[in-house]
Amino acid sequence: MRGRVRVRYSGHTPTRWRTFDTAYGSKQELAAAIGALAPVVAIADVVVNHRCGVATAGADIDGPPFPTAQQTDAICSDDECHVGTGEPDTGENQIAARDLDHTSAGVQSAIVDYLDDLGRLGFRGWRYDEARGYAGAFVKIYNDASAPYLSVGAGPTSRPRSRRSSASARARACTARASSTSSRPTTASTRRTSTAGWP
Repeated sequence: MRGRVRVRYSGHTPTRWRTFDTAYGSKQELAAAIGALAPVVAIADVVVNHRCGVATAGADIDGPPFPTAQQTDAICSDDECHVGTGEPDTGENQIAARDLDHTSAGVQSAIVDYLDDLGRLGFRGWRYDEARGYAGAFVKIYNDASAPYLSVGAGPTSRPRSRRSSASARARACTARASSTSSRPTTASTRRTSTAGWP
């Protein structure tokens, strides 16, 4: 695996946001587990800073695709793989996936739809992963539209706050090939919580 970025349907390099039937259980089982937590409120770990293509490290985004003229319009123009035709990134770069253009109305509506899907499953709040990857004004847009019980932002604290990573790291990310550990798709960036804490 050295020198390659591993792309998965779930986790922090998401491809398909609307795939909830996973190796961990079905969509119905997830909703039942969230319901069984009551009165505890379930918080979804949402990764909306970036997405991966379904078969390449490029703009072959699906599940769902963005409602833009081309999928490249949803990717920041200064993304290290040079496939984006959107606006420049408003936050820190993420080399493992394509940085999303949060200024795009299509990207914003897709994120709000995703949060609505999570809300229908029973999640009542959001933990925004890589929150430094886009301007905070966009979190307000997403929170105003989804009205979470709780919203928190998370980001790495161990790396320097540089705008761009090394050229070799960018080159590795651009040449990565998508792979998964299973032929069965797994969920796009949701993590089930329990009363025992995070898994």
